This record gives sequence, structure tokens and C-alpha cells, in this order.
Amino acid sequence: MYRMSNFSFDTVSALLKKVIEKEPSQPNAFLSEKDVEVLLHTDSQVSPLEHPMADEPTFCYPYSPLYLKIAAQLLKWTKNGSSECQNLPKFYMLEENEYVEESDLNEEMKGMPTLWSDWTEDERMFKIRSIILRLGGKRGLMDLLTVRCTTGTILQFPAPRSRLMAAFDAPCNDKSSLTQGARALTKHFHRDQKASFWGVASGTEAEKNEHARSVVLKIIDSAAWINIHQLPGQLPIMEVRHPGGYGARWDPNGETFRGFLEPMQPEGWLNKYRH
Repeated sequence: MYRMSNFSFDTVSALLKKVIEKEPSQPNAFLSEKDVEVLLHTDSQVSPLEHPMADEPTFCYPYSPLYLKIAAQLLKWTKNGSSECQNLPKFYMLEENEYVEESDLNEEMKGMPTLWSDWTEDERMFKIRSIILRLGGKRGLMDLLTVRCTTGTILQFPAPRSRLMAAFDAPCNDKSSLTQGARALTKHFHRDQKASFWGVASGTEAEKNEHARSVVLKIIDSAAWINIHQLPGQLPIMEVRHPGGYGARWDPNGETFRGFLEPMQPEGWLNKYRH
């Protein structure tokens, strides 16, 4: 008689959660208790999609809890026969380090749904953990979250969306209702002389706030580049970029908004990145 494998988003995500919860107690653990807390944290900003993590597009700042995004990526891998993380867009002048080679895992991942029903729960959890280990442990989980790896990348999971937006929406001072994000945009938007991406930051403070929020959400909701890194002599930052290269940055924990970013240009500093 045919046996249903019960290989679904719900079963994979539930077992992945157990794997993550147990990891700090494992010999040579690749996750700390703090990492577990971040991966399992439920944010106040929930995905608007019907089946959030399974349907969430690849190019999107991940919603919390992060482990659901990882489970969705694993599930897509078994269906597509390849990992979406290996096909992320390249960005001019933003060079990435080499990722763990995943091609030898493709056939193994495709076969998982068929074998799932033959495995006990412990065997399923062992399989999930072994795949993560082969991807590089914590770094592999970051890859599945589409967090990039470059020179200076910090091994840290991305902050919750609500924290990013709280930092962006914080008042710039006690005497003004202008937000940190709106203030930054009023100083930045003129670099795009065609107003094609940033638009024009004008009007009342409330209008400037609303416009700035729509701009940063355009970046976050289609994020094709996420990187938490530190360059020599500079403060560590989290950088989020739109497919067009336009971006925004925060401190690594998402608690302080640090401004907007232009697409990289050769010798862009000569014209102050105006275009």
C-alpha cells in the first residue's frame, strides 16, 4: 500500500524548530542560546501572505520567526532541485565570498520527500541537521535567509522588521515630528536627479514621514541584498539593498537607522554619488 510521506511545510518547520532548540546542547554546537532566541523570535510585523513563509518571495527581507523562512527555503529546494540561494542577483562592485558548494546536495534534497515516511522523527531531525552542517552550520542558515557573505561579514542573523522600522520611525529630535528616516531622505534624495527611485522629499513633516516610509518599505519588501558587515576603520552596519542597488542601512542590531545608500558606481565619490 502507498504510504503518504507527510512531507510538508508544517512538518519540516516543526522539526527544524526542534533541531534549532536542541543545537546549543550538542557537541560542537553551531548555534548559541542567543542565536536560538533570534531564530525563534516572533515579530509584531507578520507576513501579509496567506501561507507566509512558503509563499514569501526570495527577494524580501525575511519576516519573523526566521526559522520558518529557513524551512520554506529547504522545502523549495526539494521541489526545485536546486537552492534559490545560489541564484541571487549579483551587484556591481559588491563582491561576495565563495559559498559552500550545494550542487552535490541537490539530488539528495529532491529524494527527501520520498524517503520521509520511512524515517523516524529522530532520523528526520538528524537529516535536517546534517544538511545544515554540510552547508556550514550557522553560515548555512544565513545563506538560506539570503544574507550575503562578503569581506568583513559578521556572523549574525538579521534583526526583526519591527525593530528596523521602529528605528526608522524614531523622532529625529524632541522639537520636531520628523522621523529619523524622513530627515535622512531630505538630505539624500537630491542625489537621484531624475527622482526615479527616491522621489521628492517635500511637504509637511507628516508628508515627508509618509513618503520616507514608503521608500524604505520599497527597499525592505524587495530586498535582494542583505549583509551585516564591518570594514576596517568603520562601524559595523547592516545593509539592505533593492534589486536596483538602492539601499538603506542600520546598526547590526537594527536599533539605529544610519541612512540611505546609492547603487555602487566606479569612482562615485567624485560626483558625490549623484546620477
